[in-house]
Amino acid sequence: MLLFREKVPADWLPKVLADLPAVLVDHAHLERKAATTALNLEKYRDLYPRVEELNAIAIEELQHFQLVLDLLKRRGIPFSQPHPSPWISGL
Repeated sequence: MLLFREKVPADWLPKVLADLPAVLVDHAHLERKAATTALNLEKYRDLYPRVEELNAIAIEELQHFQLVLDLLKRRGIPFSQPHPSPWISGL
């Protein structure tokens, strides 16, 4: 069961299923970004004591990234740039 913090519109799932390849490509990018963020945090002196924890997070996120890449490959979906975010475009 998915537990959302906010009420999810009823048309959420049909929208996802209508463009599942784009959702999966976006998900892959988010996993990669999570790994990169964990590694980038290691440069901050205050976080030096947490380097091992940050590395563990980066490794786990890269494993997730690989799982999504494998799923894309099995489904014949090319890994590509994600669709631009309308939210970001509106800034």
